[in-house]
Amino acid sequence: MSLFEQIAGALLSSGQTATPPPGTATGTGGIAQVIMALIASPQVGGLPGLMAKFQQAGLGQVASSWVSTGPNQPISPNAMQQVLGPDMLQKIAAMTGLQPQQAAQQIAEHLPATVDHLTPQGQIPQGNDISGQLMAMGMKYLQSRMA
Repeated sequence: MSLFEQIAGALLSSGQTATPPPGTATGTGGIAQVIMALIASPQVGGLPGLMAKFQQAGLGQVASSWVSTGPNQPISPNAMQQVLGPDMLQKIAAMTGLQPQQAAQQIAEHLPATVDHLTPQGQIPQGNDISGQLMAMGMKYLQSRMA
């Protein structure tokens, strides 16, 4: 199963649809949902699995800076595309109504601070999934930053 299928499955299981009906969150609101699906998806392996994907793409030090208590290293939209892949970005763009480069830009802009916010002690939560409380905290944080 592809990473996109795993994320789409997480979104579908949370009540979202792959083609959002009128009135559903799209654009940056949709990106917030995609980011939380990336972070919380048990199919991806939760936050530890997502960090492993950055490691595999040669961006482990960048992603590790988001978890640590020090400053967050930025990630470029091109590097985000390297991690997620062009097919997945195209599908995320279709889900959110953004262009693929816009989706990569939005994810690159918000993922580092979100991961940092969810790991205030500089450690990834234990287990493959993030608890519902942490998930709600992450969505609230993202919504406040994107408003």
